[in-house]
Parts: sequence; structure tokens; C-alpha cells
Amino acid sequence: MNIIRKLLIWILGGFFLLYGLIRVAGGGMILKALMGDSDHFGVQDGADKVKAFMNNPSVSAIIPFSPEGYISYIILMGVALLVGTVGVLLNKRWGVWVMSSHFVLYVLLFLNFQVFNIKVALLVGTFILFLALLWLKKNQIRMESGR
Repeated sequence: MNIIRKLLIWILGGFFLLYGLIRVAGGGMILKALMGDSDHFGVQDGADKVKAFMNNPSVSAIIPFSPEGYISYIILMGVALLVGTVGVLLNKRWGVWVMSSHFVLYVLLFLNFQVFNIKVALLVGTFILFLALLWLKKNQIRMESGR
């Protein structure tokens, strides 16, 4: 059972690391395209969609973002997820707090734009996986310490 638990921990950890990496790398590529760099990565369409959304007069944000600011925020969320996941996998208490900040930033983004779409399901699903990871880690630590 201990091997299955460790395998599940590493599968979930790998998922979160990959998800964070996609946010950072994808955000970085889109940010480069937004800043006028030639489209080396084929992300100009994504950059144009971000510009269209951010410049849409019907989008009312509590705190308005420029397209570059929005993508920088997405990159920050990815960094929080990457660093937090590493901390959780290494049994560091700060890892839980940093990883949790990713979810707080995500919720604040929805509240700021007052837009609720299919991405809410992604947020809820990943949060459930986060709770599962914490539960597995807590039980792993308890089993290894003999409690």
C-alpha cells in the first residue's frame, strides 16, 4: 500500500509540476508575442485573443490589467504552483502555503473579471487533486514516522 501511495503522490506531483510549467512556458511565449517579438512559437493567435479579451469594452474588471499584465499574472500563478509543488514533494511546510497561493490567485482572477466559465471546473478539479495530494502526503509522513 505504501508503494501505491508514493506512486500516487508522484503522479499528482508530476501533474502539478507539468501544469505549472505549461503556465510559465506558455505565458512566457505569449508575453514575448505581446511585446512584439516575432512569433517563433506559433502563439500569436493566443496573444491576439488575450488582447481582444483585455481590450473588450464589455469586460469590466475591478482592477484592470494590460494584456502583458494579465499574462504576467498567469506566469506568477505558474511559478507559485511549480515552487509550491516542489516544496510539498520535499515535505516542506512552506510548499503547502506557496501552492495554496496559486489557488488564491486563481480565485482572485475570476473575481476580478467577474467571468465564470469552464475554467472554474479546472480550478475546482485541480483543487480537489491538491487536497488529495495533501491527504496522501499527510498519511505518508504519519506512516513513515510510525504514528
